[in-house]
Amino acid sequence: MEYGGYMRNRSASATAIAALLVLSSCGGEDGPSGPTGGTPTPSPTATSTPTPSPTPTFSYDTYDQLTGDQDFFTACVEFGPSGGRPPIGLLSNRFDLPGTINYSAATDSWTVKSIDNAFMQTFTPADIVQQSSEETLYEVGTTGQLRSFTTLTPMINGTAATYARGARYVVGENGLCSFGVQTDPDDEPATTTVVYDQVGIGGVFIENNPAQSGFVTGEIVGGSGTITGNVQTGEVNISLFITRRDATGAETTIGPIEFPAFPAVGDDAAGYAASNDPTGVYGITLSGGFYGPQGIETGFVMVLSEIDPVSGGAERSYIIGGLGIRR
Repeated sequence: MEYGGYMRNRSASATAIAALLVLSSCGGEDGPSGPTGGTPTPSPTATSTPTPSPTPTFSYDTYDQLTGDQDFFTACVEFGPSGGRPPIGLLSNRFDLPGTINYSAATDSWTVKSIDNAFMQTFTPADIVQQSSEETLYEVGTTGQLRSFTTLTPMINGTAATYARGARYVVGENGLCSFGVQTDPDDEPATTTVVYDQVGIGGVFIENNPAQSGFVTGEIVGGSGTITGNVQTGEVNISLFITRRDATGAETTIGPIEFPAFPAVGDDAAGYAASNDPTGVYGITLSGGFYGPQGIETGFVMVLSEIDPVSGGAERSYIIGGLGIRR
């Protein structure tokens, strides 16, 4: 980044302002009003000491300290079927754009919209069907037309996120989101490079069933990696290892999966997004955001599809939510 906000790629600009001071004087007909003769004493040159601009200060509530209505910035991805193959990423909501999740304090309710605004649903405390310290599940409707929303508290090695939260929803579309107490884009770290080396991920994977038609599913049981951001250029680089467990209990780790993300920064929120893999091995739809003082936490969601080199379609897809922390 050149100047300004965290993970921002913005050119600095300057505006020149010219001022003209016109001095005029009047004399009476009775003659000069000033002294005559001799050498006039010059007036002292006025000097001034510029007042330095105050250093901005930033204050953040933790997520648990938030009160009142909330119109969250959200990093979201939606996913769905693709020609009889595992689901792929369909749409993503960049973190610097209007969000898809709102909270009303008066009714203790959540309103969730699909990314294209085609579907919307409000969930109230009466709709809670499951609740724990890590997640709360809301459901509205009946089988076949069920809509759901789950708030999630991301964890790394048993430690909960302070500023970031996650969500998944079925509201016309299937979606996964990251949201929370966003970082002010002007609240920059003092270093040029920031590294999130505590990275945790979770989710599910869906793959073609080689024995018969249809799909088989499994769980993403672990993962690690690093997320590196350059505060000067706005460049974000992501490297992940993903461990999956299939129905037989067998575990497989893939990686490193490495790809760049571009900054998604507005006046009030800073994030990043990715939609391609330079190697062509994977299909990627990712959106992420920065949370808390100087982006101390980052949350991201993604659909990662392994591409069949023959057909060019998805052979296996990973639907992932992740959290990165730097301390």
